[in-house]
Amino acid sequence: MKHIKKKYLFAEKNVTVRSNNINSSVKKVDRRDKNTLKKNKNDIAFVKTTEDYFIKGFIHNYNGNYTVVPMPDLTLVYFDHAYYMNKVRKEKEKELFQKLNSEEEVAEEATNEIYHYYGHASNCIISLFTAMESFINHLIPDSEKFERVQKNRTEIYSKEQIQEHINFNDKLKTVLPYFFEGKNFFQKSTPANQLLTSLKELRDDIIHTKSEKNFEKQEKLFARVLKFKYDKAIEAVGTFMNFYKPDYLMECDCGTDY
Repeated sequence: MKHIKKKYLFAEKNVTVRSNNINSSVKKVDRRDKNTLKKNKNDIAFVKTTEDYFIKGFIHNYNGNYTVVPMPDLTLVYFDHAYYMNKVRKEKEKELFQKLNSEEEVAEEATNEIYHYYGHASNCIISLFTAMESFINHLIPDSEKFERVQKNRTEIYSKEQIQEHINFNDKLKTVLPYFFEGKNFFQKSTPANQLLTSLKELRDDIIHTKSEKNFEKQEKLFARVLKFKYDKAIEAVGTFMNFYKPDYLMECDCGTDY
């Protein structure tokens, strides 16, 4: 797939700001007016684009200069970064095995390629899983409760409690179907959801890298990182997102790639 269209958390052409249930007007401020930005640093801030969209952001002090930082959709940021890391990973893989497969002795500079490959590959996996987790948490309704009936009790969770105290697999297979009227991406076993399970397992093993005397666990982990189906996993995550939120993740039509 190509790289995705970039989106913001909030981008609208008509802005109504609610504060304590009272409509308040939007005050226009020149973003180059640093003194006014500093004075209003705790206020809700928007940036107006050349296409007349209002993008929500926050006022940030950067080395004494106050400016409005537009707030991107972090789920898409993580996904986009995973896509980019995968592109670099492919390049590093070629460079690595060109040196390792050479008839010449392995030079010390091959160490650089090994470090670069594993670094970009693990970064891709972690970012891709983070995109999934961020997306799931964003889907959970702000004001609704999740009820889980146990044998001897009924548990009731707020959104915050779901995010903090329910594990990832339960969010996927129980919480989302609860809020989406039984709609369940994992209802049947498919190559896509099998890949998502593998993604989580590999991400967990990278984050919690184990050690032992003979290095067997590390060797197996590196081998799994080399064999992981990155392109298909990225497509699977995109399919999962669009299953619950159609057209959320879209390929960019700019005609160019990174």
